[in-house]
Amino acid sequence: MDANAGFWIIGLIVVFLLIIARAQRRHEPVPWIHILFFCSGFPALIYQIVWQRALFAIYGLNIQSVTIVVTAFMLGLGVGSLAGGALSKCTRLPLVVWFALAELGTAAFGVGSLKIFRWIAEFTAGSSPLMTGLAAFSLIIVPTLLMGATLPLLVEH
Repeated sequence: MDANAGFWIIGLIVVFLLIIARAQRRHEPVPWIHILFFCSGFPALIYQIVWQRALFAIYGLNIQSVTIVVTAFMLGLGVGSLAGGALSKCTRLPLVVWFALAELGTAAFGVGSLKIFRWIAEFTAGSSPLMTGLAAFSLIIVPTLLMGATLPLLVEH
């Protein structure tokens, strides 16, 4: 691990400990949901890098691969944010439950994503570039929709 990265990790841990100490000193509940939301952004960045590299390994490193991954992430986050905003008006379940479901869905996809990528790569082997691009795009758009929905759900909560 890079020394600079270690510095930032230690700095974040210190900030979280200070937030917890402040809440305890004021006899307030610890803002766990805020801390968890902040930490949930890191897996999204890690997913983007891992999925991009996995798709590079499967389909090759070229401008089209980069374009597909970045477009799917940006579109998924944007449309997911709109969907999360609409979902935040639903009163059937508490918003924190919707938030947790979105996070768990993203995590579940992350756990099986590399196997799914390999399966789709075998399925699209020899296909046209359009078919291959659409397959890769459709794989990434699903979890990014869930990622995008988390912010409006938490803000509304």
